[in-house]
Amino acid sequence: MVKNCRQCGKTFEGHARRLYCCDKCSRLFQVKLNKARIINKVTVTPEPVPEAAPRPLVNPDTIRMNEEAKKLGMSYGQYDAYLRSIKDREERERRKRGL
Repeated sequence: MVKNCRQCGKTFEGHARRLYCCDKCSRLFQVKLNKARIINKVTVTPEPVPEAAPRPLVNPDTIRMNEEAKKLGMSYGQYDAYLRSIKDREERERRKRGL
């Protein structure tokens, strides 16, 4: 198939997808295309994100629960499980009374 080179305009024998007569023309066209993209590129500067207020490193409730756990000689996890078991027990008793 006889085609015309996109870069230099020479005629050449090429396959269906080939657009340039040689690698040099291909590279020159890509450089020209990239320069055009850079020139036409619109740079958008993102809006500055307002800084959030600094959060406390530890939840005050966690500190309080940890202190209560230490008074009872437990770890925080043990104390949390203990409180949940008390809460569950009370919930079961409320259901029994309601039935």
